[in-house]
Amino acid sequence: MSSLESMPPSEPFMRKKEKISYESLDKEDMVNTIMDELKGNLTYWSLKRTIKGELIKSKYALGDVKDLIPKILEQNGLKVKIQNETYRSHMEAMGSRSQQQSDQPTLPTLDEPLDVVDQVRKSWALFLKDQIMSISHQLKTPLFTPKIKEDKQITQKKKKKKGKRGKDLIVTSPVPEQDVDEDLPKYTGVYGPSKLFETCVNIHNPNHERTFSTNIVGWGLIKLELKPLSMLQLQERFKELNPVHRQVGVDDTIKEWFCLDSITTAKKLSNGGYIPMITKLARTGLPLSQRAKIWKQLLHVHTGPKQRAYYNDLLKAFRGSLMLIDDMIINDVKRTCDDENYFPFEEAVLECMRAFSRDPYVYNNCSIKPVTLYGVDKLGKKRSCYPPNGIVPFEGLSLMLAPFCYLYNEPMEIYFIFREFYVRYFNRLNVISSQPQTLIPLCKQFEDMLQSLNPQLYYHLLELNIHPLDIAVNWIFHGFAGCLNINQLLLLWDRIIGFGDLNLLPVLSVAIFMFRAKFILQTTTPQEIFDVFSDFSTLEVIPL
Repeated sequence: MSSLESMPPSEPFMRKKEKISYESLDKEDMVNTIMDELKGNLTYWSLKRTIKGELIKSKYALGDVKDLIPKILEQNGLKVKIQNETYRSHMEAMGSRSQQQSDQPTLPTLDEPLDVVDQVRKSWALFLKDQIMSISHQLKTPLFTPKIKEDKQITQKKKKKKGKRGKDLIVTSPVPEQDVDEDLPKYTGVYGPSKLFETCVNIHNPNHERTFSTNIVGWGLIKLELKPLSMLQLQERFKELNPVHRQVGVDDTIKEWFCLDSITTAKKLSNGGYIPMITKLARTGLPLSQRAKIWKQLLHVHTGPKQRAYYNDLLKAFRGSLMLIDDMIINDVKRTCDDENYFPFEEAVLECMRAFSRDPYVYNNCSIKPVTLYGVDKLGKKRSCYPPNGIVPFEGLSLMLAPFCYLYNEPMEIYFIFREFYVRYFNRLNVISSQPQTLIPLCKQFEDMLQSLNPQLYYHLLELNIHPLDIAVNWIFHGFAGCLNINQLLLLWDRIIGFGDLNLLPVLSVAIFMFRAKFILQTTTPQEIFDVFSDFSTLEVIPL
């Protein structure tokens, strides 16, 4: 592969922090560990400065200090801030501890625990490399080219003309651009959802013995032996979605008092509310007026001067080089913005996608590491990821960003919210992995649920040579972006942030099949089935 230049060093606040751990600690040591972590946080030092500034005022007596500190924290809104930072540190440490409960020595963490899936990941990496090299040769475009200065980038002709006073006036006019070969394909990504899905479907565990030594392996396409969640487990995990709880997206449309009450509660919590309470609120939906602010809090996203400088550096890095993937980004954005819902945002989406392609933070912080390609120098040594964010572009990537344009005005805000959403959730939908809440287990969850709840419907589709997962995988792969009405999509994403669980995607997919089961059972051709699922414009997510 062509050599790549490394990205400029990222800002310190953008680097991934080392995780704290409670391993082998008693309660007192746990408190000390959290205190040490807080001392490296800006909120802690802001708290100290505020308290110090208040206490040096002459109106306070020395004996009142102990009683005054809680009041000062409350009055300045620092109590909730320090609670939130403590909560985040505690949850991070508890996550580390849960992985280290064994008395045995700690083993190295594997990116993929199943050997058969790990082999497929390696094959997938080779496919991506071959595919991107093939596209490069086909389009006669190098993978990476340093961009020369703008005044030298475009060949110019200098024309001299005589001015009124006899001086030479130099007028520059660019040479017409080279003709573009219209016969060349316009790629929107290195691969599409169908190719990734096909690869996942073809994963078979050779160690698995078929039941009773027969050829019966079940109706589903996913043959990998994974244990999906039971209905009882799902009901317990998503108990806040029980109809006994009032939901934004249903009750607010029919009960005005609940609509006003939900806005008041959300507004109060958005102004420095305690994170666990805000999380609980998101599980039953957020009112539109407060959604943008609360998402920033729950995703722990800041958009200050440092973030703006970092964002500008990413755009500068984009302008400083040409990559094969750049045209793919443009083509994908154009296809996304052909949709009537997104065409006003084409410029913002394109700018964000360009910054995303050059951001090393993405790869460093993905909850599941993607298959990565590396550039090499002339000596064959590995350089930086290709592309710099470690995400090989796929068809529909910009479709997952576009809905955020309805919440935020500035591309910089859109970018940082989308980036955090992607590294936490979306990246799990386009990796090959057996780990929970990734594409394969989510597809397995969908097939198992639908077979259990309505085997007649499932079998009817198979009789027509249609696998239900062939229809649902596109919904799951894109997190329903491009399928649902914008308002319904954001209501779904409220719950994903609130629960922190992507199993909502197969649950909703099954609910849609169940909701339209009557019409599906009346179909007699594959085209009729596709017609049933062709229009989601009136579909309401939360009642399902």
